[in-house]
Amino acid sequence: MKKFGFMLMAFVVVVIMSCSGSTEKPGNVAKDFYQKIAEGKCVEALKATNPEAASASEEEWAMLEAICGKMESAITEKGGLKNIEVVSETISEDGKTATVELKCTFDDGSLEIQSQKLVMQENGKWQCVMDLN
Repeated sequence: MKKFGFMLMAFVVVVIMSCSGSTEKPGNVAKDFYQKIAEGKCVEALKATNPEAASASEEEWAMLEAICGKMESAITEKGGLKNIEVVSETISEDGKTATVELKCTFDDGSLEIQSQKLVMQENGKWQCVMDLN
């Protein structure tokens, strides 16, 4: 199966996932999102999306759940997620975007570095941006 990181790039959909408030650092928000997926809480992660994503059609929700399921399966194939570590966190000068590098350690001993983009919403909450292309 394709690497977990490659799967994130396999789709041409951009979904903004609302994960946490601005009191949280972007790294913690990204880490929490990946942890929810690894724990099989895909629907919970999807229901935490911003209002625009929450109003997605039934077909769009089915696609999002399928994508989320593939991400969870990729983690499960590696025995599960043992640890997530924030390697770096870069916030843009204007404070509106951030990029977080996460080191994911799996139970089978493999490691992957994931790059997660986030945006600061008007309500002051950081949101994960998943490029699924």
